[in-house]
Amino acid sequence: MKKWFIWAALALGLPLAACQSAGAPPTAEIIPTLIDLEAIATANAATAAALAAESALRPTLPPTWTPSPPAAATSAALPSPTATPARDLGTLYFIFNGDSIVQLKADGSFEQIILVGGAPSHLALSPDGSLLAYVAQGNGSAREVFIASLDGAYTQQISCLGFAYVVEPAWSPDGAALAFAAAPVEGAPLGVYTAAIAGSNACPTGNGQRQVAALEAAQLADLGWDPGGDWLYFAATAIYSLSTVDGRLLALTIPSGFGPDFSPALNFQTRRLTYLKTEREARTGRTGGTVYELETAQMDSAPRELRGAPYFARSLRWSPDGDWLLVAGEREVWVQGRRTGTALQLVAGGNFFPQPVFSPDAALVAYVDGGRDAVTVPQVFVVSRQGEDRRQLTFHQEGTISDLLWTPR
Repeated sequence: MKKWFIWAALALGLPLAACQSAGAPPTAEIIPTLIDLEAIATANAATAAALAAESALRPTLPPTWTPSPPAAATSAALPSPTATPARDLGTLYFIFNGDSIVQLKADGSFEQIILVGGAPSHLALSPDGSLLAYVAQGNGSAREVFIASLDGAYTQQISCLGFAYVVEPAWSPDGAALAFAAAPVEGAPLGVYTAAIAGSNACPTGNGQRQVAALEAAQLADLGWDPGGDWLYFAATAIYSLSTVDGRLLALTIPSGFGPDFSPALNFQTRRLTYLKTEREARTGRTGGTVYELETAQMDSAPRELRGAPYFARSLRWSPDGDWLLVAGEREVWVQGRRTGTALQLVAGGNFFPQPVFSPDAALVAYVDGGRDAVTVPQVFVVSRQGEDRRQLTFHQEGTISDLLWTPR
C-alpha cells in the first residue's frame, strides 16, 4: 500500500510522505479486498500531518490589494494598504485512478488525496455539501455504500448487503438517507434499496435498510430523488419513477427505435425532469442524445414530452439555482439558459469525456480535458459560464479522473 500511495502522489504531483526504495518500480494495481477504516484514518492522519508541514513551503496565491495614494507633503500618517480577500471558489472532488478520492481547491492552490484504497466509485455529494457518499470494497468481495467527511477523517459504512455489485448511491433531499441499486453479482436483476445515515453502525435494523423494489433490469443509471422524498427516478432503457412508499414502478417515457432514453436530471426549481432521447440524424445517420423534458409536478402523473435542443449529448446536469443546463457530449460542453433557451459552447474537440460540473453559484464550470503539455493525461480545467478565463488546475503526470464534483466548502 505504501508503494501505491507514493505512486499516486507522484502522479498527482503531491508531496511524498515517505520514500520509496531505490530501483523499486511504482505499483498501480494494489486493490485491497477489505477496507480497514481505522487503518485508513491512521494513514490519513499521518498523511495530513506531512501535507500540513509541506503546505507551509508552498507558494500561496497573492491577494489583490488597493495601494495607498501617493505620499502628500504632510506629516500625517498614511493609511495602510487595504487587502481584498480572495474569493472562495469552493472545493472539487474526484476519483483518481480508480482507487483514491482527491480534494482539489477550486482556485488550484491545493490538492491532496483524502482516501486511498477500496476501489471507490459512484461519488455523490450530500445536499448540504458536507459529506461524500461512494461505493467501495466491504468485507471480502462485497461492495458497500460508505460516507466520508470532506477531509476523509471520518468514514462510515452505510449498507450491509454483502453483494458484489452496488451502484448509484443517491442522497435523499434532506440528506438523512441514501438510495442505491444492488445485485448479488453483476448482470443479475437489480434491487433498489434505501438506508438511513443514522444508526448505520447497526445496519440493517439500526438504519432501516430495506428493499424498495425488485427490478427486471440488470443495469440502471442516474438514480435520484424527487424533492418531496416519496419518489425516485432513474434510467433503464426508459426513464422510470419508483415510489419509496409502496414500491410502484412507472415508465415515464417510451424510447425511440434508435436507442434508450437516458441521463435524467430533475430541475428542483421547475419540477421538470430533463433527459436525453436517442435519435438519428437523417443526413449523416449519426445517433445521439437530444434534450427532452417531462412537464410534470408529480412522478406518478401522465407526462408530456417536450422536445428541446438537438444536441448529440451524453449527460445533463442542472445548476443549483435551476437556471442553467450543462450538456456534455463525447468531447464537448454546452451551457443552455432555461429562460432564453439559447446555448453557448464552452468546450469543443476535447481529449476526454469532459464530465462537466457547475460551481455552487453557477458562475464557473469545471471539466476534464488533456493538458497542454500532455494531452493524453486527463486534467481538471475551469472556465467561466461565458467561456472566459479558462485555467488548468491540475498537472498530473499520469492517472485517470472520474466522478467530478464541486462543493462550496
